[in-house]
Amino acid sequence: MKAKFIQFFDIHPGKEDEFNHFAKKNYIPGVHALALTEVIGSWHVGAGEGPYCILESAANSVQDINRMLMNEEFIKLNNLFHFLITN
Repeated sequence: MKAKFIQFFDIHPGKEDEFNHFAKKNYIPGVHALALTEVIGSWHVGAGEGPYCILESAANSVQDINRMLMNEEFIKLNNLFHFLITN
C-alpha cells in the first residue's frame, strides 16, 4: 500500500538561501537516490500557527519509509538539514 512521509518545519531566519540551495542540490536528490521515497510536493503555509513549511514524499510502503529513516545516508542528509530548520 502506498504511504506518505510528511515533514513539517520552519527555516531558521537568515538561512533561507542556504536552505533552498541545500534542498535543491543535496537533500531532494539524495532522498531520490535512495530509491525508497520520492519528494512529490512542498508548501509554504501562509496563515495560522507554524510550522510554515511542509515537504511531502511518497513511498510504495510504510516499510520503505522505515528503511529510509534507518538508512545511513538519509541520517547524514537529515542531520545537515536540521542545521537549517527548526520545529
